[in-house]
Amino acid sequence: MRGIMVGVASVAALALAAPRIFLRTMRAVRKSVAEWQKKRKLRRMLRRIGSIRHLERGISADRTTTERLLLAVGARKSGTQEWTLNKRARP
Repeated sequence: MRGIMVGVASVAALALAAPRIFLRTMRAVRKSVAEWQKKRKLRRMLRRIGSIRHLERGISADRTTTERLLLAVGARKSGTQEWTLNKRARP
């Protein structure tokens, strides 16, 4: 009888936790899609401009996020405020 009670309790706990798990998963998916779109936009913007200020404004992000995404797409700093895309990283 005790085993059945533990099984029922764990099913009930899972049923209560399922909406939170689902919401966290959906948030993570939304965040990854948003970052993918920002990276794509940064790649296109880097062909024309390389100023960090313009890149930040273009993707509506702060400097640390912009620099993290630039490094993720394979860009490198060419000056104090300028970024360029590595030749190998271009699609």
